[in-house]
Amino acid sequence: MGEDFKVRLVSLKPYPSCRYTHSTLDAIQRLKRKNVIKVDNIKRINVYLASDFAAKNLTFYPRNVIDAQFSLPFLAAVSLMKNFDKYRWILREDIGNRVVLRTAQKIRINRDVKTGIVHKENELACRVTVEMKSSQRLQEKVMIPRGDPRNPSIFIEIFHQ
Repeated sequence: MGEDFKVRLVSLKPYPSCRYTHSTLDAIQRLKRKNVIKVDNIKRINVYLASDFAAKNLTFYPRNVIDAQFSLPFLAAVSLMKNFDKYRWILREDIGNRVVLRTAQKIRINRDVKTGIVHKENELACRVTVEMKSSQRLQEKVMIPRGDPRNPSIFIEIFHQ
């Protein structure tokens, strides 16, 4: 029998969305735990990604749940407005929600060159900066999203999925 078991390399996705969105969603959830963020007080949200995924997935108005699962602006807006205590968190009524769509319009997605993230090693990394109307800036960086073998989900998260 071998000693290198590939099951240790399995990722468990904590969100029912494209894996490339998870670092951003993790960063937003961290920001929400540290700060009181009201979407009406947000001026702009800058998302800096290590990969070029975002340039291909800039749907601000998803037509259905499948579109929504790949739309980073939409998912980030929903993430700001909801807590993810259940696996099924994108609801059909969120897709046409004007507050969600208005919040998604505040999101700017950029390729991250400032932090010099190496694409091959940390292609899922991101940095999120929320600029409030009060001029306050909130920032969070996630190098490895939850559920990755290098940052595994805790048992209770897996159980609730």
